[in-house]
Amino acid sequence: MIPRGFTTLLLGSGLAQVISIAALPILGRLYDPTSFGQLGAVMALVSLSASVVHGRYQLAIPVTKNDDEARALLWLTSGLTLLFSLPFILLLASFVGERPDGLSTMAFLAVATLMTFLTAQIDVFSYWRSRGGRFRVSARNALTRNLVSVVLQIGLATINGFGLMIGILIGTASAACLGWYDALKRDDRPIGWVPLRDVIGVARKYSHFALFGVPQGWLAALSWNAMPLLLLRFDTTSTAGQYWVAYRLLLAPITVFGAAYRQAMLPLFPKLEPPNAQAQARQHALLLALAGIIPMLLLLIYGKPIFETVIGPKWGEAGILAGILSIGILADAFKVPTICLLQFQGKQRVLLIWEAFIVTSRYAIAVPLLMVGETTTAVTVFAIAGAIGWSLFSLVQLWPRNLHLADA
Repeated sequence: MIPRGFTTLLLGSGLAQVISIAALPILGRLYDPTSFGQLGAVMALVSLSASVVHGRYQLAIPVTKNDDEARALLWLTSGLTLLFSLPFILLLASFVGERPDGLSTMAFLAVATLMTFLTAQIDVFSYWRSRGGRFRVSARNALTRNLVSVVLQIGLATINGFGLMIGILIGTASAACLGWYDALKRDDRPIGWVPLRDVIGVARKYSHFALFGVPQGWLAALSWNAMPLLLLRFDTTSTAGQYWVAYRLLLAPITVFGAAYRQAMLPLFPKLEPPNAQAQARQHALLLALAGIIPMLLLLIYGKPIFETVIGPKWGEAGILAGILSIGILADAFKVPTICLLQFQGKQRVLLIWEAFIVTSRYAIAVPLLMVGETTTAVTVFAIAGAIGWSLFSLVQLWPRNLHLADA
């Protein structure tokens, strides 16, 4: 069964990502790997912070059957985003301890903070619209964000790495503004003013999203986004840029699918009987695994020449890294239905345990290897550990009758 709105979100967001990917051959020749390393470091911090500053309460917006509760959740998530964006960025930056070459500390923190707030707001209002089935607006905003970003990045190439950051910042701001405008102009689903006691009430009622969802969401972001920051620390900004280009190129379709799938399936799961919901997730996971095998093999064998031909001769290292990372990215694709099912079932604790186990496994070996300069080996171990961990996760959760470990 294809859920209502899924195709709209997938096509709209997919087209947005096509624009970004199609621009890479141009951007890869206009900017050097160090410039992409600067952007990658900023966006790694943003990914780590924007995924949790709203308390993960936005996931409850399409699930609740009460419109007043949904409105209170909207206010709660927006308030948390405004309150925690700066403190979270400062906290993360203090642990990183490094800033990219050629970028001042003030600019690094300012851009990361603003991007965190805007990105989290886009996420919040996307789930608000999904509750009303307004998927076209989300698709349009995603398209606007990437189109504006790419056009400005190309036009601002003369200011080197700053052009990449300014372009994506303005593109993200445009999408956020469109989201706010759409929410404020709607008469059939007004935001209205919500009393503080109601906001506190939904924060307590749906506290499991914050209690388990925040650490799980942060660990999920950490799983991929700690690596460019570690490369910045133990290798070079240029190497971090090579990794970030490879990672973002591979993750783009997964991000599009994951966002569309969650927004479309979370409202649908409550309408299905538990066995049917699990059967749906199982079918979707198998289809995703099968669809990703051939692209993974192509990148493993031909990643270097593909990247050198398409993006530019200086991006061969990114092609090698893309081939290695594709092993882990494939598992990230077919785990999406399983995660969505667990989030609907309120099994945030189970998801958190798996996420913590897999992240720890990935970095326990990768970090020591990075410290001694074995970058390629570290990335290989990192990708394979993730692939094995998430494969086991999907098997255990979607076939519990055979494994008897679903709630372990």
